[in-house]
Parts: sequence; structure tokens; C-alpha cells
Amino acid sequence: MKLFKLKSRKQPVTMAPDACFSNGVKVTELLAECLPGTLSEAIVLNHHGLMSLRVAVNGRAYKVAECASDSRAALAEQALRLVAEHGGPVPPFVARKGPVIIVHWIEGQLCNELPQQQQRELLLQSQCALYAVPVPPALGIKPDYIHIETLTERLRHEAAGVLSSARIEGIVENLWQRLPDPEKVHVIHPDLTPVNLVLTREGPVIIDNEVIGLGVGREFDVWHSAEALYGYRDPAALNRYSRDYHERSPGSSLFSHQPLWDDWRLLRRALKSVEKRRLIKARLLFKRLGH
Repeated sequence: MKLFKLKSRKQPVTMAPDACFSNGVKVTELLAECLPGTLSEAIVLNHHGLMSLRVAVNGRAYKVAECASDSRAALAEQALRLVAEHGGPVPPFVARKGPVIIVHWIEGQLCNELPQQQQRELLLQSQCALYAVPVPPALGIKPDYIHIETLTERLRHEAAGVLSSARIEGIVENLWQRLPDPEKVHVIHPDLTPVNLVLTREGPVIIDNEVIGLGVGREFDVWHSAEALYGYRDPAALNRYSRDYHERSPGSSLFSHQPLWDDWRLLRRALKSVEKRRLIKARLLFKRLGH
């Protein structure tokens, strides 16, 4: 008798020839306009309302997905371009048409190129972000920020007993050195823990799944990740997240300056995992980019 059954994952399915995006535009017509050539494959990646596809045109693979609105897609495009300019871990932008974004598909070795030592530092040092990058005024979004001092103080407190004091101070110093104009730097992540931080060549970025998708989509959607990387956040969505978070969580959040999680057991376990070289969230992020 079987004592348990592994949960089967929904498998991608081939797109129907007459499939349409939620605005009624036929997928094949949009692809013909944005990706001229022979469409040899179109696989549906998701099973929720907004269309998400892996397509192959002229032998090249792309990820195609629609955002919730045209303005959200415009925001995603700007964020993708900005992160790419700064060497961030996002696939190259290809095209945008209305609410639909197209990027290059990333897989295989490209998703696992970060050396082991860098990945180990990634988890402890950066993420969250951001140097106050201007938000497009036409989109009317003005992020709320938290000062970076909060992050460094939290790291000192939570890493105590897990890392040596010299190691902790080295991480804090490295974090500050990599941030431009430290006195002006703000952080916008409501869950400021070291395991949610990733250090890129140009500074800290966000890898926390729940916050990356905050108010704009599903986890590991690479364009939404790009928005999170450089702090494009809707304050209303942040406030809603913070309120819902406290209603179901007994602890405190630095975002609202109230208690978060119970005694930081999750953070401590994650820090110990990092020391054991289990490359948790960073590995997942780079492995799933484009998937």
C-alpha cells in the first residue's frame, strides 16, 4: 500500500492555433509582428489568467507573457532595460506590444554561471535595494523607502552566533562600499533579511519570491523580477502586502516597524544553510530565469 503520493506538476501544453491574449489579440498575429519569421513552437507555460509562453522563431527561443496592463508592461520594459544596462541577472529584452513583453529565453549553463564563492556571498550581502533610481513620472509611481542602516543593523543582530563578528563586519562593510552614495541609499524591501539579498556587480538586488511578485504577477516572472531589482514598486501594493502580512504573521516587519516572524528561526536556519553552501534562493533565481 502506498503511504504517500508525489504531487504531479502540470505539464506545459502546446498553444492552440487560435489562442488570444486577454485583450482579444491573437497570439500568432502579435508574434508575427514582433518576431518576424517561422514560428516552430509555442508552449503554454502557465495555467492562470495571463498568457505566458515559450516560443521558437527561426530556431531562437523566447519567453512571451502579458502583464496586467499596458502601463505595467511599460514599467517592466524600462526596468528590464535598466537592470540589463547595470549587468543585472535578467534576460535580454526583445519587444513590447501593449501589455505583452518578449524576452530571450535563458536556460542551461547561462543560468548557472555564477561561481560558488560569489553565490555564497550573494545570499549574505545584497539584495533589496536600491539607489533611488528615478521612477518614470508618467506612470505616477512613487516608492516608499527604508534606510539601508536598518538592513546592516539587522544583519549584525541576526548573524550573531552564526557567523564570526569579523565576518559580519566584513559583509556590512562590503555592502556599504558597493552602494553608491551610502548616505542617500534607501531600501524598499519589506522583509530585509540577509538571505533575501543578492550582490551584483553594480550593487544590491532582490531575490525574495513573494516580494518580487508583489502586486504585479507570479514568482520568477523575469520582468517582474527586473522591476523589483531597481525598486519600481507601487506603494499601494506595498501597503496592502504589509497589512496582509501582519494579519497572518506573529512577528514584526521593518517595513512598518512592527515585530516580524517568530524569533527569526527561518533566517537563522537560512544563514546556517548558507554556511553549509546550500545555495538556496540565489540558485533558484538563476536556475529559473526564463523558465
